[in-house]
Amino acid sequence: MFALLFVFSCKEEEQNRILNYEKGVYLGKEDDKLDESLVYSLSQHVNRQKNN
Repeated sequence: MFALLFVFSCKEEEQNRILNYEKGVYLGKEDDKLDESLVYSLSQHVNRQKNN
């Protein structure tokens, strides 16, 4: 019963957050992968900016 009270006493945005951190390790959710055409397009954009 105490556990339920403890869980529901936190604000919703504070629930399920990371409490134990590891130095040098990102523990958040993994980023979505970019498709190859977008990566290519971005690299071409960067290359054009380098030349200007």
